[in-house]
Amino acid sequence: MSIVPQIRAMLASGLTIEQALDAAEGIERGAKPKRASRKDAKATRLPSDWWPDDELRAFAVSELGSNGAARRETQQFVDYWIAEPGAKGCKLDWPATYRRWIRTAAQRQGRRGGDQGVPAPARQNGSDGLIEALNRMVPSR
Repeated sequence: MSIVPQIRAMLASGLTIEQALDAAEGIERGAKPKRASRKDAKATRLPSDWWPDDELRAFAVSELGSNGAARRETQQFVDYWIAEPGAKGCKLDWPATYRRWIRTAAQRQGRRGGDQGVPAPARQNGSDGLIEALNRMVPSR
């Protein structure tokens, strides 16, 4: 296996460039590569030019039902996470964060897993129940 895919995999797992290069040098020397532990991974901020790859875009379209909805949610995702200050704005796994964001957006829209199905039922609040009770008590004209 070429060293380049191994370095890419290390970077995708959250290692810094320096950590990945140190690991690559060890591999070249014949040392067995250590699995990166989660505690070694460093959370990063979302790059300002981040955009989902083809696989993530296809996931978003299947969950949200259209390219337009996927694009709008992606723009909201990028704007939100770029503006989020402090440690909360740093994540270990941006693709997983994006998939969760898209699933939540699909639930808000009443969609489940790309279903073109029926929207989620409206919730009854206290006033709906009161109106129904009054309608039962007062005969309609």
